[in-house]
Amino acid sequence: MGPNNIIKGFTQVGNIRCLLRHYGSAYRIGTKGKFEVSDEDNRTDEQIYRASVEHAVTSKARSPLYGFEYGTRRGATELPNNKYIGKDLPRYGSYNKYLVEAERMRIRNRKLKLNWKTMDYWWKKHHGFANFVDIGMGKPPDQVSKHTKIKELRRIKQDSTREQQARRGELKLNIDEVMNEFEGSNECASEIHQVAHHYGVFKDLFGHAHFYPHLRMEVGYKDGGSFINPVYYGNEISPSEASTQPEVTYQSEADDLWSLLMLNLDGNIEDNDKEYLHWFVTNIEGDDITTGETIVDYLQPLPPRGTGYHRIVFLLFKQTNKLNIQPYAHPCPLQDRSFRTRDFYRQHEETIIPMSLRFYQSSWDVSVRGVYHQMDMGEPVYELVPHDVDRLSPLTKFPEGKTMGWLRRFMPSEVIYPGGGSFT
Repeated sequence: MGPNNIIKGFTQVGNIRCLLRHYGSAYRIGTKGKFEVSDEDNRTDEQIYRASVEHAVTSKARSPLYGFEYGTRRGATELPNNKYIGKDLPRYGSYNKYLVEAERMRIRNRKLKLNWKTMDYWWKKHHGFANFVDIGMGKPPDQVSKHTKIKELRRIKQDSTREQQARRGELKLNIDEVMNEFEGSNECASEIHQVAHHYGVFKDLFGHAHFYPHLRMEVGYKDGGSFINPVYYGNEISPSEASTQPEVTYQSEADDLWSLLMLNLDGNIEDNDKEYLHWFVTNIEGDDITTGETIVDYLQPLPPRGTGYHRIVFLLFKQTNKLNIQPYAHPCPLQDRSFRTRDFYRQHEETIIPMSLRFYQSSWDVSVRGVYHQMDMGEPVYELVPHDVDRLSPLTKFPEGKTMGWLRRFMPSEVIYPGGGSFT
């Protein structure tokens, strides 16, 4: 019998090389059939060697990676880059060609302003202000350009006397005038808008709506003397310092109507979706708060003990017509002060426009207890109860008396490649 009938399927040298290559790569490959030997006793040494190679390949144990590359077919975890397989991706003949194309793409993205400076900037661009509806007077005009600022600085430096005073530390500036000029600028309105978004004020007040504060409003608490605790944008004021009604000032025409609200965004102990209304004055004529109708009397912040800082917000609305709101006939208890700002705005959105805001943060102090007792209420106290979980003992080489199963609880739960799955 001829040699062609001894070995079937591997008569060409290229097939033998392919077989050896798969064998060297440690992957198991499948064959359609085994060697068919007519007479084992008449085999040559070369035929015996080829048969031993085929037997070694077909009986070799599977590699740990076997089937992982074909996760979609075998139910294993899919490779992270599988979504790019078969895609028409760009190919570069050399590394220099890649650098040229990358530089060309960088210049294009810079012209289109697609280069994100920080992750926060990217998040605000895609998920921040884009989903919010403007319910105010619109976005303020663009800020002063960098070129204009440089020209202004050059003009100031031309004053030799002013520059010499600045170098010697003798130049004096009126801080009040500087702050008044800045707070009346469009740049300040944009920064206040960003700060309010950062603290989640707009989201908790109006849902997916916001506004740019075009009007400057000053709020301050007197301490019984000449000192005033001002309200800025997130500064801390204790409840005892805010025990009396604050002074609110703003610029207005004599025939304009306004509404002022003071809200606690975090203090409602009965409904998390509502705020507490601490002060409400409506139909204010001009800039005189005393001319308005007091709907809810002033009540100092009452952050319960153990609840951390609460955001106390002052909102100023401009009215196109008078509001007909029935005031409370008597000092209302705390549960009657539950208020939802977004519902109030939806009810009167054709009559009121938000123009300004200020807010501060307040935490519990001893004065809160006395106010609760004056309202014939028990003071709520909250305490953090830690979860009853196992904790690692002080650092040792290995926790004594603990098994590996116990230690596995504290191991990370990230996906492990190439086997897939996780520790837990």
